[in-house]
Amino acid sequence: MKTLWTASGWAAAALLAFLAAFGASSSDALHRWDDLLVEKYSQWSQREVPSDIVVIGIDSRSLAELNSWPWPRRHHARVLDFLRDASARHAFVDIDFSSSSNAQDDALLAAAFARWNRQQVILPLFLQATSGSEARLSLTEPLPAFAKSATLASVNLVPDKDAIVRRAESSWSIRNGTAPAVFVALAGGSHTGEAMPIDFSISPGSFGYYSYVDILQGRVPLEELRGKTVLIGATALELGDMQPVPVHRSLPGVVIHALATQTAISGPVKPVSTVVSLTLLVAWTALLAWLMRHSRWSVNLAITTGATVAALGIGLAAFALRMRFDVMPLVVAASGNFIGVTIASLDAARLRSAILARLARRRQILFDSVLESSYDAILCVDQSGAIVSANIAAQSMLDSHVDQLRSRNISAFLPDIGAIGGPGELAAMNGRILERTIHLGDDRSIPVEISTTVAEHDEGRHFTLILRDLRERKKQEAALLHQATHDSLTGLLNRLALFEEVDRLAKNPDTRAMAVLSLNLSRFKAVNDTLGHAAGDAMLCYAAWRLSAVMEGHGALARMDGDGFAILARCDGNREHLLQLVHSLGESLRRPFDFEGIPIGVGLTVGIACFPKDGTDAVTLIKNAGIAVQRAKTFSEDFSFYDPDADQHSVRRLALLGELQAAIDSDSLELHYQPKVALRTGKVDNVEALLRWSHPVHGSVSPAEMIPLIEPTEMLRPLTDWTIRRALEQNCAWAKQGLHVGIAVNLSARLLQDFAFPDRLAALLAAHDVMPCMLELEITESAMLMDVGRALHVGRRIRELGVSLSIDDYGTGFSSLSYLRDLSVSALKLDRTFVDDLENSPGNRFIVESTLKLAHALNLVAVAEGVSTQWQTDYLRNLGYDFGQGYFFSRPLDAAACLQWIMARNGQKGDVRAHEIASGSESAMRSGSALTR
Repeated sequence: MKTLWTASGWAAAALLAFLAAFGASSSDALHRWDDLLVEKYSQWSQREVPSDIVVIGIDSRSLAELNSWPWPRRHHARVLDFLRDASARHAFVDIDFSSSSNAQDDALLAAAFARWNRQQVILPLFLQATSGSEARLSLTEPLPAFAKSATLASVNLVPDKDAIVRRAESSWSIRNGTAPAVFVALAGGSHTGEAMPIDFSISPGSFGYYSYVDILQGRVPLEELRGKTVLIGATALELGDMQPVPVHRSLPGVVIHALATQTAISGPVKPVSTVVSLTLLVAWTALLAWLMRHSRWSVNLAITTGATVAALGIGLAAFALRMRFDVMPLVVAASGNFIGVTIASLDAARLRSAILARLARRRQILFDSVLESSYDAILCVDQSGAIVSANIAAQSMLDSHVDQLRSRNISAFLPDIGAIGGPGELAAMNGRILERTIHLGDDRSIPVEISTTVAEHDEGRHFTLILRDLRERKKQEAALLHQATHDSLTGLLNRLALFEEVDRLAKNPDTRAMAVLSLNLSRFKAVNDTLGHAAGDAMLCYAAWRLSAVMEGHGALARMDGDGFAILARCDGNREHLLQLVHSLGESLRRPFDFEGIPIGVGLTVGIACFPKDGTDAVTLIKNAGIAVQRAKTFSEDFSFYDPDADQHSVRRLALLGELQAAIDSDSLELHYQPKVALRTGKVDNVEALLRWSHPVHGSVSPAEMIPLIEPTEMLRPLTDWTIRRALEQNCAWAKQGLHVGIAVNLSARLLQDFAFPDRLAALLAAHDVMPCMLELEITESAMLMDVGRALHVGRRIRELGVSLSIDDYGTGFSSLSYLRDLSVSALKLDRTFVDDLENSPGNRFIVESTLKLAHALNLVAVAEGVSTQWQTDYLRNLGYDFGQGYFFSRPLDAAACLQWIMARNGQKGDVRAHEIASGSESAMRSGSALTR
């Protein structure tokens, strides 16, 4: 009977053990243990493998050297070109390019991508949860300008339930299709939709690693990257792209993708087939049941322990052969056999007691191990607030041994909690994460992050406090904040910080008055160009130091850009106070500073904008202060207050400048022509072309407004070319109608400095088959003052083409007689200001007579502008002037009216009524005068 019972018990134990093990094979909990075993195997078998993978890290050193984040995209463009020059096999750029930056940088980056083969460069797309009332996933992908030149791959990593990343999905459903994972795009192969376990036994040291800034600065030889698969991504802790992983605790996302790629290349660890696993489980269970059938429980325990070790060995051996074999079912089978046989042979109460005691000891050992290995300080507090226990990290943080801590209350270190109610506050903190300050005495304190949990039991409750030291994080945050708000060279506030401070004060209802001062240093560019950037930097630091000394206690000083500084002065609106401040600032820079034995003087120009008169926000105040400083520089003044009446930066002017290019492109401008009358004969053989613009909204735009707007811009060349082209076309049209007259076109002073202008002029003459002598270019005296040698060179080349030159508005500039001689001009045009009051001004008559003598002495044609009366006409004719131009003869006319007027004037066949059109009424002449030069 005893033998039958033993056999039955053995068979029942074996059957139960197998069923338990079989059920365990599908248990999530045991799969978790198998995952832990695989992670431990990976840790034991850490190895470096041959790899062509290189990681370029956006690390702390790169952030420090490049001073800001995010970086301008031109940096990424340079790095991509560097990798392309190095003939890298692939380049994966793990940076979010889903939004635009500035247009120039975006264009540079798009061009860099376009130089790659699309299959060689990979850009990330990812799904992320959007904020709002309904949780949903949103796809983030690169801008189309970048995406069209690259392969898009998913960078999403899905952690397991314990928040640890162990495997990588091979593909993701994106919109109506699928996108491969990064490792598939880099390693090749198909994306089947199955997740691939990442082999963490591969050491990250297998990969080459370079700092981003070293690549950007060209410190890495090209040969180091030839034929490599390059992954670029964040590795700096402050960028927050760290993921919890097995073996290494946490790794940057880019390194995880590198490990996944190398796993795919080397071949992932494959699971053992189900048939083999079940066969081995059956044999294993039967063998252990047979071994334990007659043994004592202590022997069976030894057998179970040995079987567990053997199972772990089997798993390790399989892992070494690149296979995954789940050993936990074998462990469960061994344990099940032990339990079954033990139950059959031992008293149930004794067995239960032994099991509970063992579990309690195991849990205590596990708890103590976790407690002591934690980097965070962990305190256990009873319901009275007394400290019960503390781990090693807590003892170090609180600078006390555990025996000393047990005699103290938590409120001694966290008085905020004690003041609010001690344990009551701890209960309220349950499940929350808060920031508090630990006080250690001697004015020492530690900022910490506290999380609290409550444990209820029969004797009451205990609180577990986890304290994380925030000193290093606070230090990094302060450093990043200082970097974001201060200039790296001078240490002053930067533009962003000044804008925020001005806006803060402007929005404060208690602020009655303040002023923004824009400061420009004199001679900075000359110092930079002559002595180099080191001298320029020294000059800026010197100026910042001196200006800071003046501004101490009076406001905020910031560096805006280059040699530009700005001051936020807290004042009561007193103009005298501001002038005194400007004087003090100028005096502080009066003494030259020494750079390598060279004394360098620094001047200062100041523009002032006052709140609220000149603006009620930072953008307006700082802009208007900048306009004021430019006005001061224009008039060579030390300072200038903002004057809205003198503001040349109006919205109307900006809009006109933008619309003028469209007017040129659409041929919406037109030329009017004003005849020049030969005073001796009364005939006309030359006209002056005058630009007209009829704006659809603003009406007729005066050249007095249009020309100064255009001259400093890049539109001067196309507008001049358009004007000359239209004048030449009109000359051809008139010639076909029997009218042969020369046309004079005004030439900007800037174009007399343009070496390419004569070539463009020659091309225009050739294209219209017009004799060069039919074109005259009128230049102002001031044109010579910019660069005399350059102007003479360009002028000679124009004369060599056969085009005549004349000096316009003579008498209002600073001509030298040598200029008139060397430039070979053909005519002098006396400015209208000397003709207007000729009857009543002896001084004007003297200038008119002397100009005529000078012109004829130099064999130049003398032309008088602004002729408006018969008396003036007779006087100028009798005096000997060759030509007259003005409203007495004709106002500027369109091409058709001008043709008829000239033909009638010259006695040619034509419509004599054109003279009436040209002369018009007195009111008509006045209305037209605003459109005349």
